[in-house]
Amino acid sequence: MKKQMATNTVGDGLAWLMLALGVTFHPHEYLGGLFFAFGCAMLTRHWFPEKTNSEVWFTLLTAFLVSTFGSTVFFWWFEGSHLPVQTVMAVLGLFSRVILAVLMEIQRMIEVRKSEIAGKLIDRRIDGDKP
Repeated sequence: MKKQMATNTVGDGLAWLMLALGVTFHPHEYLGGLFFAFGCAMLTRHWFPEKTNSEVWFTLLTAFLVSTFGSTVFFWWFEGSHLPVQTVMAVLGLFSRVILAVLMEIQRMIEVRKSEIAGKLIDRRIDGDKP
């Protein structure tokens, strides 16, 4: 009986995916927002043209990840917001390439200075332990 209730409550793969990603929106809101994000991400192809055909798939993957996690964080941070989920996901999809480029640049800067950063963290920790 309990197994059937659980299956009826969360019966399809989309619901399991949303649960695994931590998405708390209704499935129709999430899918609508995802398609808006894909459409807006494809609009950016005119501003940042691809060099290869595989970049189209990378653009869609980036839009999926940025819009899914970004909208979840947005509605967690602004809990009482009355913005539609689709609007937030569309804007995040539109700027997904820029957001990813900024994150990759930050990662590159950390990679270049990793020894210096680690040294400073260790020095602070060792100096902080002294009475």
